[in-house]
Amino acid sequence: MANEAVASSNVVQVPMTSNMRVARNTLVLVALRVLMPALAVGLVLMLSRYLGVEGLGRYTLAFSFLFLFNAIAPLGLGAIITRDGARDKAALSGMLSNAMTLGTIASLVLTIAMAGLAYLSDYDSGTRTAILILSLALLPCTIGLFQDSAFIALERMDYLALGTLVEYAIKVGIGMLLLLFGFGLDAVLLLAVVGRVVGCIISAILLKRLELSTRWAYDPETVRRLMKLAPTFLLIGIFATLYWRIDIFMLSKLQPVEQVGYYGAAWRILELAMVLPQSLCLALYPQISASALSDLPRLQKIGRGAMRYLLAISLPAAIGVTLLAEPILQLLYGPGFRTAAYTLSVLILTLIPYGFVRYHAYVL
Repeated sequence: MANEAVASSNVVQVPMTSNMRVARNTLVLVALRVLMPALAVGLVLMLSRYLGVEGLGRYTLAFSFLFLFNAIAPLGLGAIITRDGARDKAALSGMLSNAMTLGTIASLVLTIAMAGLAYLSDYDSGTRTAILILSLALLPCTIGLFQDSAFIALERMDYLALGTLVEYAIKVGIGMLLLLFGFGLDAVLLLAVVGRVVGCIISAILLKRLELSTRWAYDPETVRRLMKLAPTFLLIGIFATLYWRIDIFMLSKLQPVEQVGYYGAAWRILELAMVLPQSLCLALYPQISASALSDLPRLQKIGRGAMRYLLAISLPAAIGVTLLAEPILQLLYGPGFRTAAYTLSVLILTLIPYGFVRYHAYVL
């Protein structure tokens, strides 16, 4: 009887501990992903007021180029590091080190390609310069993504948050000061690069505390395994980025850069609304990965709960933003951005299916 009581206690404690860990990690990610986009929106608001719609358009387009190339540079290895690292912590260090080598080579090649594309395009000189500056962020973005993937595999989102907070303190905090002192878009973008580099350094120090070193290594067997898995995850990343950014590229070719600014203002609000479903799915990912390997009934239980929470999050948010699109834009960006209200009303509806798709993508 005593043994049965102990066993019963253990059965109860494991899911409670697991649920508490998911809740903690979700809260950390939500706090991080609400605070960071909120800070970014603050910077965007200052950009729109100090540099106008044209400045915001260049900012949005330059970051769209960075997101597109940054979908390719990590070669899809970030998802592999998280998935396989969650299953086998002992193999995590080797995967991280070899992924660093592959990602660095790809990032250097793509930095040259992104800079070259900026000069070959028919954009104005200010837009070209903005894209060129952000091409320098490709390598630290790739390294940072691998570091974040390792933190997620270890379910240490608190450490992930520290590096990101330092990065945004530089990118947003000092960026706002520079705008106040009369500096332009180029200075703000350079700070984004510097912030990402410093964030990588902080993350490397924190990983060392967890006995994982951020270093470059080459193990032929590990590299072959990573490269065998990479194409699927790479294509997922590319198609997902194109899905979310192709409209901005198309708009930039069909309309003046000011129209990109209006669209970017609406897009930022959608991006902020997507934080909660993103954070919930990401916090669940290590458990999804482990359950898919060995405990399908538990995976089904996780899925049922996730669907309920995702609907409760996304439906009220989408309805509320649709009804209040114009006052939200006017409050955040000023009267000149009310033109984007219809755009926001359409964009925000994608929030409802977004969480379901993201969760099932992790399961697949």
